[in-house]
Amino acid sequence: MKQTTLALFCSIGLVVSFAACTTQTPPQPVTETNVIPTESPVLPAEVVKPTATPEPTATPNPTATPEPTATLVPINFVLTILDEGGNPLPQVNVQNLSESDIVIQTDQKGQITWTNLNSDSNKIIVNAPGYKTIEKDYILNRGENTAIFKLEEEPYGIKTSSACGPGETPVYIEDLQDKIADNWPEIDAGAMGWSVMEKPDEPGNFVIAASGSKDVQPPPTDLKSDQKFNNAVWRTRVWFEGKPAISTFLNWRHSFDTGDVRYFTHFGPQVYVDLTRFDSGNGIPVGRTGSAVSVKKWHYFEISFYNGNIQVWMDGKKMIVYEDKEPFPAGTIGLEPHFNADGVIYYDNLVVCELNGPFVTLPLPTPANK
Repeated sequence: MKQTTLALFCSIGLVVSFAACTTQTPPQPVTETNVIPTESPVLPAEVVKPTATPEPTATPNPTATPEPTATLVPINFVLTILDEGGNPLPQVNVQNLSESDIVIQTDQKGQITWTNLNSDSNKIIVNAPGYKTIEKDYILNRGENTAIFKLEEEPYGIKTSSACGPGETPVYIEDLQDKIADNWPEIDAGAMGWSVMEKPDEPGNFVIAASGSKDVQPPPTDLKSDQKFNNAVWRTRVWFEGKPAISTFLNWRHSFDTGDVRYFTHFGPQVYVDLTRFDSGNGIPVGRTGSAVSVKKWHYFEISFYNGNIQVWMDGKKMIVYEDKEPFPAGTIGLEPHFNADGVIYYDNLVVCELNGPFVTLPLPTPANK
């Protein structure tokens, strides 16, 4: 009743005091079942920025296929050498200095062929025994190129066609008209009186000269090459100028294979023509004549060897014949001047021809006795 009355007073506003109208709820024991869990504050979710859509990768332009490099057309060159009559000249020495300093020879058609040359600029030198030397520059085109040289005869030269006789084969020709003694090192070096010079009384004729005296003796000189002469003939001409006490050896088949061996022909204005078999310091005369040579005159010599038979001819006359039962091995040729007085010895037109049969002399060449 008391609680009901109080509630009525409070409802009509007749409140004696605020505390009286406040309903007091008795405390309740704390138990696990009546604990109201405290809710954790809900945090706003992290704003995740959307992943940017990547820019599309540009498709690369396709690599252009390179144009193939054009293959250069090679430079080819055919050179033909003719004489003044239009006939092909075989065995002519030719150099293409733009390629190398190697000397090559024309074939039986008088031709030389170069293929795939390195340059279009070519310097050609043509040197043929008996003909004037030619030097010419060529500018070539790519592809095939041809040229013809017509050679002019050299008055003091020796032609290949006339250097040897029937049944003989030319293996060495030196007319000196190119002013060089090929493969004669002492001569080309000008050693102790040796030289190649124009003969004073024969303008245009170049010769080997040995100048000496009692005090100056030019050293002996040999042809330095890979050639060794066996069955062959050596032809040359010799001129003596000055006092008569001078002479020369013509060393034939000179070899060092078994020592210093050779056959030498000795002659001079005061020395009769003779032949000596020389073996390592021991010289045995095997032929002698009663003939000497004159000064200021060309003398033409032929010295042959065929199967042990050795012959010496001077100015178209047989001077000596010798049969060697134990001949020396094949060898080279050599010049050996001797001076007991002041003088000059000239040598000209050195030719070696291979023999295919017994030796037969040739008519005297012109102008052998000029």
